[in-house]
Amino acid sequence: MTLQKNVYDKQALGIVGEMADSSISRVNSHVALTKVTIGRAVTQGTGGVNAGGTGAFAGIIVSPKTLALQGLDPSLEVAANTQVEACTFGRLYVVVTNTANVGDTAFFSTDNGSISAGEAGATVSGSTEIVGSKFLTDATVGLVCVLQLTTDA
Repeated sequence: MTLQKNVYDKQALGIVGEMADSSISRVNSHVALTKVTIGRAVTQGTGGVNAGGTGAFAGIIVSPKTLALQGLDPSLEVAANTQVEACTFGRLYVVVTNTANVGDTAFFSTDNGSISAGEAGATVSGSTEIVGSKFLTDATVGLVCVLQLTTDA
């Protein structure tokens, strides 16, 4: 057995895919047509939702405690043909792929639904703007932050 070499003294902001507070939220139930990831965006497909994509924004996958354990290995990935919940309105925890500042707008990758930050109305290569979204906390690459959605999808 090896000895612990690192001690982290900062508590995580929150759990990816969980709601950040008890304010009003809107969450819709869907069937995942492809493998999706908790805390990432999905788009509307025929009969369900897809990870990323170019269809209409259907929300960000939430409720990790009901979805994360599939088999013996816990994961944020959810298998295709699974009932999932997608948030379109509310405040939730997400991980960003670039630096996010308070007030930035969220974008999602059309490849996998991962979340990044940018200026409202800007063009981010390979990504789609989530209209009506804004980051409420700062974060650097790979860290958790609070994202507010005001979309009524």
